Amino acid sequence: MKTNLFKTLIAIVLLSAMTLTMLASCNTGNGADTESTTDQETETPVEPIVLASKSKTDYKLIKSQFIADEFNKIFIKFISDVKSDTGIHFAPYDDFYRKDVDPAAFPEILFGAANRDESRAVYAEIGYDGYAVKYVGNKVVIAAYTPEKIELAVKCFFEECISVDKTDED
Repeated sequence: MKTNLFKTLIAIVLLSAMTLTMLASCNTGNGADTESTTDQETETPVEPIVLASKSKTDYKLIKSQFIADEFNKIFIKFISDVKSDTGIHFAPYDDFYRKDVDPAAFPEILFGAANRDESRAVYAEIGYDGYAVKYVGNKVVIAAYTPEKIELAVKCFFEECISVDKTDED
């Protein structure tokens, strides 16, 4: 009897500790302890990104394999807008790691929360209300937490960050 009471008491104490830990880690949503950026506080590359030279591109366009529907709609429009504005058609890739391929070896445009270290680094720098378009190594990261902000990041990308070398080969 004493053993069962002792086990029950330990279980209650452990359950209480786990509950308190979960409650303490929850965000209240007031944003008091979070840092946020405004629309104007985005970081863009210093030089325009040359997406293509002589109609060929070295960049791969990468999205998360688990992309949310709202972000995916914006991503599909992004591909269409790149094609209409520049003449370049990107075949989209997901961020799934393949055994024989080193993702660091390829220049990539990372759309949203892609499974890449560069994407995670940019997301760690922006607040929930911010967005960024940033070079990280040989990657260009287009990052935001909300669909509204990713649309602003895409707009910034088109206005300030892209260039296409349309000269013909001789």
